[in-house]
Parts: sequence; C-alpha cells; structure tokens
Amino acid sequence: MELFNVSSIQLARRMIEEASLHKNVWKTFKDHLEGQESYTKIYLVTLLYTTKLEEGSLDVDGYVVKSMEAIWRRLNDVNLKLPQELVALMALMGLPSFFGTQRRILESRKDLPMEIIKRDMGQEALRLKAEQANKRKEEKSGVSTAQGL
Repeated sequence: MELFNVSSIQLARRMIEEASLHKNVWKTFKDHLEGQESYTKIYLVTLLYTTKLEEGSLDVDGYVVKSMEAIWRRLNDVNLKLPQELVALMALMGLPSFFGTQRRILESRKDLPMEIIKRDMGQEALRLKAEQANKRKEEKSGVSTAQGL
C-alpha cells in the first residue's frame, strides 16, 4: 500500500513553496519596517526641532501638549528616549518672540520640567490675551470718543 500518491506529493511541494513565499514576504515586510523605523526617528527628531508656535498665536497649551509632548511620546514609542528637559528646551525655543521675557526666566531655572512650561507659559498667554483684549477695548472706546466729538 502506497502512503503517498502523486497528488499528495505535489500538494506537499506546493505547500512548502507557499510557506517559503510567505516567509519571504514577511522578511521583506520586516526589513522594510525596520528601515522605516530609522526614518521615523529622523522624521520625529526633525519635527521636534522645527515645530514652532506661530507668531501671534497664544495657544501655548496646544503647542506644548498637542505638539511637543505628542512628538516626545512618539519618539519614546520608537525607543528613542530623549530627556524631558531637552524636549522642554526645544519647546521654549519654538515660542514666538513676544514670550521672550518669560522664556528667559524659565531658561534660567535649574530644572525645567514640561509641567512648569505648561503652567508658566499658559499664565503668560492668559496675561497677553487680557492685555490684547484691553488694548482692543481702549481702541474702541477711543474711536467712539473721537466720533462723539
């Protein structure tokens, strides 16, 4: 009695060929992803270094939390562990010029956790918003006073 006939041997060969093909596909996919990981690291570090809060914008919370901290978390996800203080300094570098005084105050601190930047720069943004609102209010009242003359 024959254990294997011609069709079962052909089936076995085809299964071995397909397994080999699948293994090659997975190897190619893995190689591609490993190559992408370094691209991702370079991309994320570049993004961290070049992300800036637009001149005139006071959305410090969005900039620090949604942009800088999100990039930092993604870097951690790809096993590139940067010190939080370095990320905090990069966040300060990306602030517009009108935050200059507050930025210099923060830069002079011995330690610089991200929470301090969020808190202090958030307060500075609120102060600047109030200042802008007062300026607009004064301009409107100045215009209406001039019109009343």
